[in-house]
Amino acid sequence: MENMDPEHGNEKDRNTKGKRKGSVAFLFLIGIAVLYFAVQSVFFSGFFGPAGGFLDGWRSASQSEEQPREEAPRTQNEEETKAQENLDENVKLEERLLARQLLLLGTNDNEVDVSVDISVVFYNEAGKMMTAEEAYAVFCGPGAKFYETVYLPRDANGQPVPFDHYEVYVTAEERNPNPEYDYLGDQLTITANVGLDGNVLAKVENGTGASIDQAELACLYYQGDQTVGFEKDSLNHLEKVGIAEFNAPTDEAFQPIAFDSFEVVVVSTVRYDV
Repeated sequence: MENMDPEHGNEKDRNTKGKRKGSVAFLFLIGIAVLYFAVQSVFFSGFFGPAGGFLDGWRSASQSEEQPREEAPRTQNEEETKAQENLDENVKLEERLLARQLLLLGTNDNEVDVSVDISVVFYNEAGKMMTAEEAYAVFCGPGAKFYETVYLPRDANGQPVPFDHYEVYVTAEERNPNPEYDYLGDQLTITANVGLDGNVLAKVENGTGASIDQAELACLYYQGDQTVGFEKDSLNHLEKVGIAEFNAPTDEAFQPIAFDSFEVVVVSTVRYDV
């Protein structure tokens, strides 16, 4: 019988155990190597591609960036904004500076009825806002003209204050056609002259055959080609004939301003319950 080591077993058992440990370690290393090469293969194949995939992908990305991009279609909000800008731009405005007012002569060049909101901001030499004024023109048909005014800057005591410049902002809003505001001014006949007190008197004859509930008229005063005055008057219940009167123009001190000609126009007509 072989001598036995009570603590470590015999030499044959020790050799057998050593071989088993070596085989397990060897197989473990082989497994690690196989796993490593498998991961590397998958990584390089996915990153570089089967034939230079990484470079090809980079070139494709570069080429796609160099190609012109198609313009994205406009959203509904952008279309509405553009339509609003067109409405505003198609309201043509001319400003004429008078003694105490700024006269705003407008024309609706839109193909639809609009109402017009006009804001005027006056500035001093330092560029600071002094006053802000508003004017409105309601129901302007296609091609219609409107005549509005805003006051020039005044202080708390009502005294005029010089200004450096002003800015005008126009906003137009489309309105549904309203037959009550159909313009009949071109069917009215006007005869006018200067009265004894220097005011302009105008006889308005209604040849439409229909009663006009309200007719708004304006008188523009001129010195040569320069507008020096503007006044409005209204006629209510114009059946056949009405008389309008327009005050003569005055300066800041309310002294008469000389004029050599004038023009009376019909601004608007209104018929209720049409």
